[in-house]
Amino acid sequence: MVDRSKSNEQRPAQTGQLYRVPVRFSVKFSSKYCNGSGMVQNISSSGALIEDAEPPLLAGGEVKLEFSLFADSLPIKIKARVVRETEEGFAVQFQKADPRTRQILRAAIKKALSRANQGLDTEEASALLSPANKVR
Repeated sequence: MVDRSKSNEQRPAQTGQLYRVPVRFSVKFSSKYCNGSGMVQNISSSGALIEDAEPPLLAGGEVKLEFSLFADSLPIKIKARVVRETEEGFAVQFQKADPRTRQILRAAIKKALSRANQGLDTEEASALLSPANKVR
């Protein structure tokens, strides 16, 4: 897990056999009760942390996410379950991703991990995933 209080530098965090990669790109979401948007702060092949979420969602609910990992790729649409609430948003666990989506997620994470290991900061690593969605 990244301790942002000690440093602005973010590195991939390993949880079990999965890596959470620090990123920053936009996401749209919809649930049974609302539609909204936010920014993905980190992502793994099994889930993501979404912050700056409007409106915030409560743990336990199901949500549909839509985001693009690469500027030239079609958006990924994936169902997820909200597993944790945060001050700024919520964390999700992806549900039943199709093979194409799993392959795209793995490729994007591998690419971001490679760049992070080369010492790029989060903003630079995020540019790899989705230059069109990069926040300045």
